[in-house]
Amino acid sequence: MKKFIVSLIDSSGRRLERTLYAVSEQEARRTAARQSLYILEFRKRSSVFTLLQKQERLTSSKLAVLFQQLAVMTATGITFVQGWRLVQCDMPKKCAVKMETAAQLMEGGMNPSAAMEQSGLFPVLACNIIKAGEHSGNMDKMLHLLGEYYEKAGKQKQELINVLVYPVFLIICTVLMLFCAVFYILPVFETMFQQMDVPLPVPAQALLSVQHQLCYYPERCFFTVIIFIVGSIAGVRQQRYRVMLEEYIMQIDVLRRICIIGCWARFSRILAVQLAGGMPLLSALYDAAAVISVIWFKKKINSIIRYLESGMSFSRAVQISKSGTAYIETMLLVGETTGNYEEVLQAISGYYEWRLHVMLKRGKKLLEPTILLITGIIVGGIILCLLLPLLDAVTFMVK
Repeated sequence: MKKFIVSLIDSSGRRLERTLYAVSEQEARRTAARQSLYILEFRKRSSVFTLLQKQERLTSSKLAVLFQQLAVMTATGITFVQGWRLVQCDMPKKCAVKMETAAQLMEGGMNPSAAMEQSGLFPVLACNIIKAGEHSGNMDKMLHLLGEYYEKAGKQKQELINVLVYPVFLIICTVLMLFCAVFYILPVFETMFQQMDVPLPVPAQALLSVQHQLCYYPERCFFTVIIFIVGSIAGVRQQRYRVMLEEYIMQIDVLRRICIIGCWARFSRILAVQLAGGMPLLSALYDAAAVISVIWFKKKINSIIRYLESGMSFSRAVQISKSGTAYIETMLLVGETTGNYEEVLQAISGYYEWRLHVMLKRGKKLLEPTILLITGIIVGGIILCLLLPLLDAVTFMVK
């Protein structure tokens, strides 16, 4: 049993924090729903060690291939479990073992969504969409929607990686160059200048002081770096520190707008897929918000759900919660008028995905020269630290 910490509002309107024990997050949510508890925040109790562990899950590209193949097979009459077993052979070994266990559970009578959830390989979104396909009888359609979604998610992730590859390469080369200069070249100058009884230039002395600290106290420096890395990773994954960081970021208008665009690009696509599967709007909002990693946006969606439960329209709830833009509010108003939220949400997602693509292109154009400028300054500083001792040595020899 896992331990979950839940911030909630009970039927009388009081805000409480409770501890729930359940096999999975979905089961804990169902337990809270049976008790008529409205969830504000939902987090699993974790130690520092569990925060540092990487959970084994299928990547977006593998999920896209898996669901696309399953969609084709189920549409041609192959059962879900048969298709599952055929596709699992091409998955990584660790994932294939868990998928085989899930297949055995399905053959034992468990629903595919429950078996997928228990395997731990699949996101909450995928399990919920499969569950909607089980209830509606449109499993092949739901699998096709999931395949399309994860294919687009994989492309967006690859675009971001492509933007960062060149700057990261430059930074690594610069760090290696600085390392060689500090640990292999400057010590030679230090010995030579000591023999000549001439002081080193100030920039070279500064770099050598850093080198001396690293050489004289290697264990202290090593453990300091390790503690900093571990603390940073654990701190980012701890919810209270993430909330503080996000609140600071949201105070900057440009970053706040970029965050809203990014969240709505993903959230609206997920919501459209769930509504296409026949899920009620409130249930779809709960599940779609759970997939978004930005806690600030999750809180806004929870506020929207409360407004909807009180009888307010979707567009008005978004406007009051200040979680969207004028474009989103207008498009949702169109969806309320026509009664077709699915197409409206797909349009919102498509527009903001295009905006993100444009932002990534512009960011790449700005990032590359900026990194080049920073690299040039660092390299220039290294050359200066190496050149000044040479000039001083030549001057001393001439005298």
